[in-house]
Amino acid sequence: MPSDAAATRLTELIEALPHAPANAIPPRIIAGRLVAMLPKGKALDVRSLDSAFAAGGLRETQVLMALCALAVMILIILRGLSPFFAWARERRESATASRRRGINNYATLIKTGSETH
Repeated sequence: MPSDAAATRLTELIEALPHAPANAIPPRIIAGRLVAMLPKGKALDVRSLDSAFAAGGLRETQVLMALCALAVMILIILRGLSPFFAWARERRESATASRRRGINNYATLIKTGSETH
């Protein structure tokens, strides 16, 4: 923005303040001094955060980031618990196999017992 336009805009803003500054220094002078302190040239390219998050909105971006962080934490926790899940599965399979052996042994006992009588 050109410095004249910036000074005009700042003067308007200063005059619109609810608690106007002391009348000792006119708003036009204050605006001129503030504009003089701004960097000169196009070396500094500062963009507003409003334009960076305009597409999705800041609130939506924060929610999305929180959900991504939650998903990553769940994956880390599940990865840490995977040995437990493997142990539980092996234990369950072992118990099932043991029951099958017991049932087969019982069935064999009944067969051999009924054949002897």
